[in-house]
Parts: sequence; C-alpha cells; structure tokens
Amino acid sequence: MITIGDSWMSLGLNGIQQSLLKASDQPYRTYGVAGTRLLNGQIPGQYASAKRADPDIKTVVMTGGGNDVLLTGLSQDCANGGERCTAQLIKIGEGLAALWKQMSADGVQDVVHILYSSDAGAGVKTDAGAGIKKLCDSVPPPLRCHLLPTDDLVNGSLRADGVHPSNAAYDRIGKAVYDLMVAKGMRR
Repeated sequence: MITIGDSWMSLGLNGIQQSLLKASDQPYRTYGVAGTRLLNGQIPGQYASAKRADPDIKTVVMTGGGNDVLLTGLSQDCANGGERCTAQLIKIGEGLAALWKQMSADGVQDVVHILYSSDAGAGVKTDAGAGIKKLCDSVPPPLRCHLLPTDDLVNGSLRADGVHPSNAAYDRIGKAVYDLMVAKGMRR
C-alpha cells in the first residue's frame, strides 16, 4: 500500500498520509509531497518511484489536481466557472485516467482518490469539471476505483490558508480512508 499526492497528502509533519499511518498502525510507504502537481508528472512520478522501489503495489491512496489549479493562476477563473479552468479540469481528468490505466496494467487492485472539500480554496474543486466519478467508474480491471468525499470530514475545519485541513480534519480523513479500506476488503 502506498500514498501519493500533494500537500493534502503531506503538509510537512501533518497530512492524510501521516493520519492514515496513525489510524492503521501500519508502515505504509508514503510518497506524497507538498506542492506537487499531477499534470507536470510529479504525482505520476511518485507512483513510478514507489514501483521502482517495490512493484508489488495493491492499493494506492492519493490526492491530485489541486495544485494544477492553485499554482497555475486559475483559481479565480475556476471560481467564475471560466473556460480556461474547464479546459484545465478536463486535462486533470485525462491525467488521472492515464495514471489509473497504468496502475491497472501494473496489477494495482484498488485506488482511493480523495476529493478536496468544497470549502478548501476557490477553484480547488477538481472533481466537478473533470467528471471524476465517471472516470473512476470506468477504470480498467483489475483496478477498482473508490472516491472519498471529504466535505463532512473537513466541515470547514481548515488552516488559516483556507486550503489545507486542520490536524483534526486530517485525522478524520485518515481514519475514513482506513475504514473504507477495511470495508471494501482492500489490501492494507
């Protein structure tokens, strides 16, 4: 089991991957790094690094796409429902689909894609334009895709930056990920 993603996955000493380690009491391999993007290859590169270290990966827990909006100057365009944002969200969806196709070809059995909460920063809502549910529902076998909404888990409990969950919210997300893994019989 590995984790990959951006600052929602790891924000220094805190993040989903740290909270998941605490909730599971397991030594999962963690590759998430703050500031990384999906479309420039950094998050797919995390997966590739994990695969080089040990190709026996059955479950991937991930975030991705938020910085492809926030760090590219598209936040306001996304908040306004602009065309540039829509085009970027389509690219994010294509990037996720390609990554998930590779995971399936590699024999990964489950991917948990954690959705950003709707109150986390203007324009981070990458699931809306990218059609994430449709993409997740159409991953090639043997991969099973699971989406984890976080609105109820974050519930406005954000850091002062308005983007990242509080430590308590990270802990709720980490526990929810582990509970989902148990409920769906994922390798953990």
